[in-house]
Amino acid sequence: SGDHLKWAQSGHADFTLGTGDWCIEGWFYRIAHSGTSNYSYLIDFRYSGNNTDRPAIYMATNNNIQFDINGTKINSSTDPAMGTWFHLAVAKNSGTTTMYLNGTSVGSYSDSVDYLVGRPWLGDYPQVNSYCLNGYMDEVRISKGAARYTGNFTPSTTAHVADSNTVFLLSGVQNYGAGTDASAKSNHMLNSGATTTTHTP
Repeated sequence: SGDHLKWAQSGHADFTLGTGDWCIEGWFYRIAHSGTSNYSYLIDFRYSGNNTDRPAIYMATNNNIQFDINGTKINSSTDPAMGTWFHLAVAKNSGTTTMYLNGTSVGSYSDSVDYLVGRPWLGDYPQVNSYCLNGYMDEVRISKGAARYTGNFTPSTTAHVADSNTVFLLSGVQNYGAGTDASAKSNHMLNSGATTTTHTP
């Protein structure tokens, strides 16, 4: 439908991941295929032609999850089933970036990118706005300065608690609706049609 959440400004230092450790994670649920050629974006830091050195994560028509930074770097070796909640984390730890699906590594690579300032969008591709996710998301957390995960793990189904490394946290139904940042950074997203629900992992 094109509904999404977006960071309204051109970028922010909190979303400049640099060369250090970081983690992008969340719970996601794909109801059905959607988006151009059935590609659905989960999160994308690129904006207005600024593609270089900014990450994007999206799902392909076969539910394969792809992490893209200057060209696809990780294609998940395992794909989540349609109509089920799954936990996804992409974490950079000491120069190695790994994708974890439901806590299990599904791909990694040596990462020397100096990540530039980003403008995160959740649920769509910011430059075309026709690759929307038909589904749900919860506990979406962006961490800067902490990888969070350095090996396989069991994803938590309880709400995250923000700490000094949390630069954005979409957690449950906040007082001011979809897109409210539950971290201490007040990086609230602009809501473009997304609605809240009690459907949770």
